[in-house]
Amino acid sequence: MAELRVKSTGTLKLFESDNTSSVTIASPASLSSNRTVTLPDGDVTLVAGTMLTSGGLENSTIINMTANMTLSAGNNLVTANLAEHSGDGYGTLGSAVTVSSGIYTFPQTGYWMITAAAVIYSDSSAQADQEISIQTTTDNGTYDTAAFSFTTQTTTGDYNLMYTHFLLDVTSTTNCKAKVYIYSDGTNTVRGESAALLTYTTFTRLAAT
Repeated sequence: MAELRVKSTGTLKLFESDNTSSVTIASPASLSSNRTVTLPDGDVTLVAGTMLTSGGLENSTIINMTANMTLSAGNNLVTANLAEHSGDGYGTLGSAVTVSSGIYTFPQTGYWMITAAAVIYSDSSAQADQEISIQTTTDNGTYDTAAFSFTTQTTTGDYNLMYTHFLLDVTSTTNCKAKVYIYSDGTNTVRGESAALLTYTTFTRLAAT
């Protein structure tokens, strides 16, 4: 089988028809072993932007609720005591998702998996229905409930965990955003903790859009 070898610079330049601009294909500065790029048996069109390596992720963020939140009866937007997690061993992967006034903003387009979890303490309202929901917008204005889960506190003093998730196609970092709401029939407490994750939201970018 024939080979095309480029030595010295480690780059291959493909010029456009008038030879004014080019596309450079470059090898890494150093390699620990031989690598293979295998093309499929079909037409391929590459999209602009940063491409993921096979099997890798490039963005992941955990936003933690660092202190307790008192729920009033009705649907409560989670806005207070939200911060990127800083627990032992945690690290942000890539550019972080940010939050302001309960609105989560994405740093990059792509398919984002959103997970939301909350620990509820029933301090006064037995038989209270409770719900956690992820609301999303694709026009930076109209929010709809994208996913939710619910539970019922049957005894005062109980702890319950609620969890839900949603895959959001973020086609615009300006227009596509998310919020987390917690509903309760009565007055209860959402537990928050700065050193560990109790009530939190995670964001993981799975692929380019």
